[in-house]
Amino acid sequence: MTAVLLSLLLAVATPQEVPANLSDVVVRGKRLTQLVSVSVAGDVPVEVLVRSDPVGVRCGVTRFRYDRFAAPRLCWIKRPEGEEIRLEVEGMERLGVGWVAEWEGCEPQAASMQCTLLVPPAGASVSVRIRRV
Repeated sequence: MTAVLLSLLLAVATPQEVPANLSDVVVRGKRLTQLVSVSVAGDVPVEVLVRSDPVGVRCGVTRFRYDRFAAPRLCWIKRPEGEEIRLEVEGMERLGVGWVAEWEGCEPQAASMQCTLLVPPAGASVSVRIRRV
């Protein structure tokens, strides 16, 4: 195992970066430990979805539905603390004019169709209610 790891390090490292000992190797990363859950409410068709950037959330009023030839509807995402997540309602154009998205748990953006939040240490719960004004 040590020989395989050392050979991988040597393959990626330039000659100046080769560690003298395996104990000199430092692995850095972010754990995706904070849960952000999303709930969608309103009298809207199943085609209206909330999607996230980074990719992960694809949630509608019908939760956890599996669409043929599409990704499952997941209403949560795990991300590291402090990362920015953007949520956006898609498919509202099918409803016509006079509809708004009311967000709780994140900061609304772009005429209410989007919101953003920084993932807090304890995770977050975001809800959006889509309604006619």
